[in-house]
Amino acid sequence: MTKLIVFLIAVPLVCACSGKVGYEITGNLGCRDGEVVYLYDYDLKKKIDSTFISNSVFCLSGKYDRDAMVRVESGMEYANCILDNGLTVVDFTDHIPVSGSEINMRFKDMREFENSFFSAIEPEMATILSSNIPEDAMEAKINDFIESKKAELFSYYEQIIMNNPDNGLGEAALTTYQEQCNASQWLSTYSKLSPRLKNLQMTQRANKRFSAELLTETGNIFVDFSAKKPDGTKVLFSDYVGKGKYVLVDFWAGWCAPCRQEAEDILKPLFEKYKDNRNFMLLGVAVWEKEEATKAAIADFGYSWEQIFDTDNKSTEIYGFDGIPMIMLFGPDGTILGRGLRGQELINIVNSYLSE
Repeated sequence: MTKLIVFLIAVPLVCACSGKVGYEITGNLGCRDGEVVYLYDYDLKKKIDSTFISNSVFCLSGKYDRDAMVRVESGMEYANCILDNGLTVVDFTDHIPVSGSEINMRFKDMREFENSFFSAIEPEMATILSSNIPEDAMEAKINDFIESKKAELFSYYEQIIMNNPDNGLGEAALTTYQEQCNASQWLSTYSKLSPRLKNLQMTQRANKRFSAELLTETGNIFVDFSAKKPDGTKVLFSDYVGKGKYVLVDFWAGWCAPCRQEAEDILKPLFEKYKDNRNFMLLGVAVWEKEEATKAAIADFGYSWEQIFDTDNKSTEIYGFDGIPMIMLFGPDGTILGRGLRGQELINIVNSYLSE
């Protein structure tokens, strides 16, 4: 890389001449002099500043229009903090600020609470798993335990969100909350948000996703979208769903390791078991990937079931999900019988309907 190219990469990516937050962020990244450190705005999903590492340290400084939750990143190293007035020192081992403004120390407390919360769950879960109870009772006990812990954690986030309606800590708590809550919890919380938090792009994206999820939850009828076959033929989702068969739909991509694992462990055996059943169909819907890459993955992994390509990624918006694999079961009339299916739950629900 020439010096000119490096210079163009490392100049500030946002105007540092105006804004209400005057920030300065520093940290130690070891023997990586000359490499670039970026500042990334989670809400806007873009890099907003950059600088070089010199003598193992860096310093990002400038002005910004809000005290946003940001990520400081260089290669695989990263740390999160709140963009706030004054000096913030970040640690790349624990990924948190170690010193700075009051709001950053409260952000540090939140992250440390999360770590201790999840660490405390592990021995409690181990105790449940080691108990000598029937499988069904074990599953129910685990589900109850998880739901109770989720409720405790969500209550913690909600308190931070409501007590910090107009600063970066509320934004940070809401960012984490929307990644873990369900649609009903989100809509309840959304209705109580401050104008600042409600107007964040992240909030609008989450609200759109959860609203779509509620419209396509279990019990509702499917929503149609257009796609293509591997040979380029245009098709509709309705060419497969709502035609008198149970249709198991796998939204996937070849680069997605969990997708490949679920296909190998669950979908392939199910397909072999029911491929001759006239009342069943397995359909792959490729998303977030170029067609040629998907075609190569189908051949490499030996997927023998029907595949279509959603090149516009409309299905992910319509069905309200931002992670894959998303596996759904549709009834003969197109009713959604299950969504977010994985592992043994997926096997059980397909077996239950096809053994009727």
